Amino acid sequence: MIRMWLLLLFMSSATFAETSCLSSRLNAQQLEAQIQDAPYRYATNEGPLFMSYRSTPSFSSYAAQSKQIIAIRNPRGTLPCPISTPTTQWLIKHDQLTPPVTVSDLVAPFELEQPQSKKVALLFHGLTDSPFSFHAIAPLLWAQGYTVRTLLLPGHATAPSDLQQVDVTAWSEITQEALLDAQTNFEQVLLVGYSTGATLALNAAAVQPDKVSGIVLIAPASQSHNKYSFLAQWLQYVPGLRWLDEAPDIDPFKYESFPMAAAALVHEVMSTFYQPNFNHAALRNIPKLTLLSEVDTTIDSHATLGLLAQWHHPRDTLLLYGERSWAQSVLGEKYQIEQARCIEEPCAAFNGMSHIGLLHPPSHPFYGKNGTYRHCGIYLNDLQKYAQCTLEPNAVRGETTIENTQSNPIFQRLTYNPYYHQLEQVLEHFVHALP
Repeated sequence: MIRMWLLLLFMSSATFAETSCLSSRLNAQQLEAQIQDAPYRYATNEGPLFMSYRSTPSFSSYAAQSKQIIAIRNPRGTLPCPISTPTTQWLIKHDQLTPPVTVSDLVAPFELEQPQSKKVALLFHGLTDSPFSFHAIAPLLWAQGYTVRTLLLPGHATAPSDLQQVDVTAWSEITQEALLDAQTNFEQVLLVGYSTGATLALNAAAVQPDKVSGIVLIAPASQSHNKYSFLAQWLQYVPGLRWLDEAPDIDPFKYESFPMAAAALVHEVMSTFYQPNFNHAALRNIPKLTLLSEVDTTIDSHATLGLLAQWHHPRDTLLLYGERSWAQSVLGEKYQIEQARCIEEPCAAFNGMSHIGLLHPPSHPFYGKNGTYRHCGIYLNDLQKYAQCTLEPNAVRGETTIENTQSNPIFQRLTYNPYYHQLEQVLEHFVHALP
């Protein structure tokens, strides 16, 4: 079967798309062809761009109609995708999903229902991501007694080009409408957000804090490392600058190509925290669990610490991937800090916890230690090295800091969390302590 896949790769990219959703090891020529042909960068321009939450009678209807849109607009949406995750196993067991599983099944919103529960967890994914990023953690929250619902941010789970057609209002509306629905039908609401999704969750809670019993923040987007990121709101209209990255888009669950418009969107979302009318007081009344890497190269973790200090609740907890003294210098001695430690495997070989790996366990079939995928995007300007990176079994992994990328001949961005078992323990303890 592997030889057949490799043979088909030398044919057209369309032929490959009809064969498998899985990441394949492409040589430099194939990578260049896939970047130029862009079979997965542009959405099929058919049907609506996304499903409005308010226009559907129930969450299950919203999820089903969103999946239909994905199947139409995503160039590989109907592709069979044999990836087994804790969430797909749950959905199949509870007759919510029928094999063969497709890409659209994996990236679509989903619900893990607890029929007798009065508690709900709303999960908001990050920029360029999809609900697939929560496939490991969602069943854990369900096991704690929550009905779990994942939302799809407009412009996601189809193709990167769709991020050029949405605005922040669409993102804010879907988060606020989902929260209002949850507040109406449940007694307790837990918000869980990853990166940009965490920022949207915080914004929604600041506006509608009623019944929000807690917030879990995974590397929340606070500020960009690039202090000129605000320019993206204008640069996106400059001819030739519509794309920051034009990638081979091998990953079927997360966008690799990155439009300038996406940078403009996340800058606008983050700027909300610094507006004079932002309701900081509301967030001081809600317990928060935050996962944060000191060396995160996607968001400015130091800026995040400053916001956490401003929003401090007595039951706030920081799960820190870094030095305790670094965080305490901003948060103070009274802030509860859990320092990441290895429980199941040695972590000395990993050079920093990456932004993109936090939610995936080492056993993850796609992003895990022995998974199919290797993140080699730092070599987009050297496709020979990119191809070599995807094949290198002993490459150093970690966050893409300047030191790491310059001191290692081949470096892979870490796509899973070596400390994942501790994350599970801290999360369980946090939700158990909520009122």
